[in-house]
Amino acid sequence: MSEKEAGWYPDPSGENQQRFWDGDGWTEYYQPLLPKPEAAHDSRTPTEDYPYLAQAGGTMTTPHIPPPQGWATSSNTWSAPQPTTSWGTPADPQDYAGGDYRPPDPAWDAGAGTQVYRSGTQGGGGGRGGLIAVVVASVVVLVLLVVGGVLAFRGNGGGGAGDDGPTEEGVVEVGGTSSGSVPRDGEWVGALAIADAGAYLVDARSTGGDDLQMAVRDGGGATLAYNDDRGNLFQLGGDRLDPIAPVYLEPGEYEVVLSEYRGRATDVTVDLVAITERFTVGDVVQADIEADGAFLAVLELDEETELTVDVQAVGAGDPTLTVRSLDRDAMWTDDDRGSRADDEGGSTYDPLLTEDLQAGRYAVMVAEYGGDPLTVQIELSSS
Repeated sequence: MSEKEAGWYPDPSGENQQRFWDGDGWTEYYQPLLPKPEAAHDSRTPTEDYPYLAQAGGTMTTPHIPPPQGWATSSNTWSAPQPTTSWGTPADPQDYAGGDYRPPDPAWDAGAGTQVYRSGTQGGGGGRGGLIAVVVASVVVLVLLVVGGVLAFRGNGGGGAGDDGPTEEGVVEVGGTSSGSVPRDGEWVGALAIADAGAYLVDARSTGGDDLQMAVRDGGGATLAYNDDRGNLFQLGGDRLDPIAPVYLEPGEYEVVLSEYRGRATDVTVDLVAITERFTVGDVVQADIEADGAFLAVLELDEETELTVDVQAVGAGDPTLTVRSLDRDAMWTDDDRGSRADDEGGSTYDPLLTEDLQAGRYAVMVAEYGGDPLTVQIELSSS
């Protein structure tokens, strides 16, 4: 009779498995050989892991390495790096309230003074947590470098003009064409003296096909009008990326400020035209528009009005209509009335606009979509 107690023992055949001994002999029951448990290694076992430390005399400490930005070690919290927009401007955290963005859950080693970050399921030893922390730290540093590079790019030629950029100066005259140059990452500032109060159309263009931005400012630096792109409905022979804007000016000193959207250097021209035509509700006007030209008029409303502007081509042509407030940043446009022509008359390509407008001053601007000569009839009515 064997003295060996019944139980699981290594298979005598040498296979990597266990076999059950019933006290008298080997049975036909097998199971995989269980792995040996790994010893725990943390801040409490350095002398066991490295015996020479016990002979070093005194206490050895690890130098402090500051964590990457957005990681907190003073408390058991995780602070995600603030999301940024494409140019490094902090984004609104509410943008992520209903999205997929979620910070990972931190995992802490209660026996150590170092914060350990883990994500997903983790098996095996604790080395993977440290590796993930290194990967996360690398990603954070890479993001910071990219954002810093973008900001540096904008500061060295990739962005629009800033307050500290170079400035070229010039003069803008009523009824004339002024020329100048926008410096790289800078502005062209044209001084404008107005003697007569009224509405004026400021038309700025890049001679190199660049993307200008324009602001008209008063003597105190306040912006009275701004435009980036004129678009397709009111080009007047310019590029759709060139700015154009009507503005009402009292007698005084002003500035027309031009910059290039991407910070490029470019040559520019500026035309300033007085808008002398006047409109009143109930008027019916016929106008001849030259090639790459426009019909311009000022409409003054004493009270809130539901205004209808009906523009019809006399003969062939595709007129466009733009109504812009001279007192606030508001604009209304129409190109084709489409199926409304069945009830209102006119061609499907004629614009028809009905809007509730506040009391104030407005610029009414009509042009031909392709820049061709055009004769139009314009009627203003109210309900």
